[in-house]
Amino acid sequence: MTSSEKLVSARILSFAIAASFFLVGLVVYSQYSEEIKTEIKTAIADALPEVDNTVAQR
Repeated sequence: MTSSEKLVSARILSFAIAASFFLVGLVVYSQYSEEIKTEIKTAIADALPEVDNTVAQR
């Protein structure tokens, strides 16, 4: 194999790995999206409790 053939093989392999991680992430997000949104909202509300009150008063 020449170096260009190795480079093409490495590109194909890295693209396949990246695509598989993306698909797994997409499936996980679609399954747990509501739980993820709830956890994010809870974390933000706990970290910034005064934001809810100041926004509601305006």
